[in-house]
Amino acid sequence: MTPTAEEILELFREGLTQNSTLDKAFDALIAATDSRAVGMWRLRGDHLEVLGFRAHPDMPGEVASEFAAATERVGLDQTHLAIVHSVVNNTPTVAMSTGVDGPLRGSANWLVRFQASHSLVMPLRRNGEVFAVIAIAAARELTPDGPEGALTRQLAEGLAPLLAPSAE
Repeated sequence: MTPTAEEILELFREGLTQNSTLDKAFDALIAATDSRAVGMWRLRGDHLEVLGFRAHPDMPGEVASEFAAATERVGLDQTHLAIVHSVVNNTPTVAMSTGVDGPLRGSANWLVRFQASHSLVMPLRRNGEVFAVIAIAAARELTPDGPEGALTRQLAEGLAPLLAPSAE
């Protein structure tokens, strides 16, 4: 049975409130979207820090570990990555594996290694400002208006109050 947005959000809530791993939530998101990989990053000044990353169980371990290491901390100057593009432009971002020579070439190269064709990055916002992103990569077309886009938007909206920085 495919997990619902509410069920996935509850798994995120459990992981975040218990300061434990988000692996169950990410596994549910992979199952719900039939994804190759999922992840979430939080904005910290001039860079993004990973909150969690999970690869599909059949992804080669070296690819997953190399991606995890490469994206543990990502400078906002790395605009060739969809996660950065989404933060800098305050918009959902789609990258494609065919774009290895394009503006999102960094993401395109990872998609090739993931055996995925598309990634979708959805921003989490507070007062209109992006403070985190959630991303999925799949072996099929992903769009902000498609079913996976609707699900990740729902998750982003539900996760925003849990992850938003406190008011200053």
